[in-house]
Amino acid sequence: MSTEYAHRNVLAEPLSLPTRPVVLKSGVAYLEGAVLGRIKKAKGAVAAAEGNTGNGAISGTSIGAKAEIGTYTLTCVEAAGNAGRFEVVAPSGQRLKDLTVAVAYATDHINLTVADGDADFIVGDVITFVVEAGDDAGKYGLVDESAVDGKADAELILAEDADASEGDVTSIAYAQGRINKRRCYVADGSDVDNHVETLAARGLILEDAAQT
Repeated sequence: MSTEYAHRNVLAEPLSLPTRPVVLKSGVAYLEGAVLGRIKKAKGAVAAAEGNTGNGAISGTSIGAKAEIGTYTLTCVEAAGNAGRFEVVAPSGQRLKDLTVAVAYATDHINLTVADGDADFIVGDVITFVVEAGDDAGKYGLVDESAVDGKADAELILAEDADASEGDVTSIAYAQGRINKRRCYVADGSDVDNHVETLAARGLILEDAAQT
C-alpha cells in the first residue's frame, strides 16, 4: 500500500541492475520503489454516422480496462419503436455483447447510453466510439488497480526519487532484478502483492527482504 515506507535500499541483492529511462506523468512526487504502469490509452470521441435515421443522444461515455485503441463500430441490427438493438464490434474484430437503445451499456471495453430520439434508429444506422492513445501515452505513473488507461498493469520499479509535482520528468527504473518488496509501493487502494506475479513474468522478482 502507499502508506509509510522507507524508500532506501530498494534492491534485495547487492548487484548493479540495468535501468531504463522513463517519463513520469506529472502531478506526483515519486519515491524510489514506486511500482510503475504505462499509460496506453485515453477516452476518445463518440459520433453518430452522417445519414443515420435515428437521432437519439449519446451520453455516459467512458472506457474500461480492456478498451482497445481504435474504432468500436456499433451497427443497428434490429429496429423497434422507441427502442432498437446495436451490434458492437471492437477494433480487433471481437464482437461484444449487443447494445439496447435507452439502456445503459457497460462492459470492460466501452460504456455509454444511446437514448431513444424523436426519430427511431433503423437497421444499418452506425455509431462509432474511437479510443485514442492520447497525449500521455507512453508515460508512466503509479500502478493503480482501478485505472483504465493502462496503469493497472505493473511494468517497472522506480530506481530513484523523482519529483513530478510540477510537470513530467525523466527518471530511471528497474526492468529486471531482485527487489525488496517492503520498499515498493503502489497507489492508494491498490496492493503490491497483487502485482508480484506480473512483475516476476517481466523479470522483476519481489522478495520479502528484511528492513535495513
